[in-house]
Amino acid sequence: MRFSAFPILQRAVARELLLTFFFSSVVILALITFICVFQITYRFEEVGTGLLLHLVPPIVVFSVTVALPVSFLLALTFTFSRMEADGEISTLQVSGVHLRAVFAPAFALAIALCGFTYFMQVELLPEANRTQRNLIRQGLNDVLANLSGGEKSITFHPDYRIHIESADGNVLRGIIIQHLDRDKGRVRRKICAREGTWRFDETSNRLHLALSGCEYTEYNRGDPESLQKATTEILPFEINFDEILSKRPKRLEELTMEEIRQVREEKRTVPLDQQTHFLKRWKPAEVEVAYYRRYADAAAPAVFVLIGAPLGIMARTRSRLVAFFIGFLPILVCYYPLMMIGATLAMSAKIPPWLGTWIGNIALGYVGITLTSRVFRR
Repeated sequence: MRFSAFPILQRAVARELLLTFFFSSVVILALITFICVFQITYRFEEVGTGLLLHLVPPIVVFSVTVALPVSFLLALTFTFSRMEADGEISTLQVSGVHLRAVFAPAFALAIALCGFTYFMQVELLPEANRTQRNLIRQGLNDVLANLSGGEKSITFHPDYRIHIESADGNVLRGIIIQHLDRDKGRVRRKICAREGTWRFDETSNRLHLALSGCEYTEYNRGDPESLQKATTEILPFEINFDEILSKRPKRLEELTMEEIRQVREEKRTVPLDQQTHFLKRWKPAEVEVAYYRRYADAAAPAVFVLIGAPLGIMARTRSRLVAFFIGFLPILVCYYPLMMIGATLAMSAKIPPWLGTWIGNIALGYVGITLTSRVFRR
């Protein structure tokens, strides 16, 4: 009789867990997508509404890979915290039902999420990253093709803002170029030119500007009161769009798992002086970190189930806000900081790449196993 009750119990737990997981995913997915869209419009102010709408699908793919593991952890904390606060788990234990039966739906969902996250990491996310880069490339090409006209400001590069009073073909007049430091929110240098001509080199993806009648201002630490000024009649200047416009991937995140394996093998076997330019752009440690990170990211749901379910039981609260804080704290304080520190140390060859990418999972998994064992023994 006891065993016949387990499927009913597990279906009830799975139903509540999935419902909570669904709502958490919707909220977090919408939040991450909004932040990503805002970042793109902030960095590339010339992005039009049409192009922005085309950018939403690849952004959503990225958001899903981040949102699902986090939402799963929060759903675990919400569900088991509520069950413990209402006395359901204590009642089941008194009735002879072991917590393994209560946790079974969570473990099953964790395995399914691991498989889905791995599929996203190796198949969908690289293609989404490429699509996003190509769309930005297309938008930038449109901006460069329509420079002629009256007064306008152009911000389609993360590091530069260009203002022109008028343009006739490739001749610009009244040019102001600001070199930005967006991380620190300041202007690094400013160039004012009476006139200039532009030429775009599609081979190197560089915008060449031949400026005349220039005043060059260098700001020390962004302080307008602390600056260096210089004037020159002729100043050649160029803006590198290679990271945005390159036809071949510049980031390892844009490579499929098979491509990363191939690059990894060639980095190991081909001498440095015989490697292609495409292969030389990455250090061996960077390739190793990118390779192991996809497995580590895919394993996150399995680690989160070990930490989220026991934390929820220990929290024992009906408050969603408290449960959210308790569930989010481990990944905010422990998991992601360890992952970032580990990746940094691995890229500098101070620790093995597999350890650098898995250190967050290992640390959180150890704590999770300890907590799960404790609630099982109570």
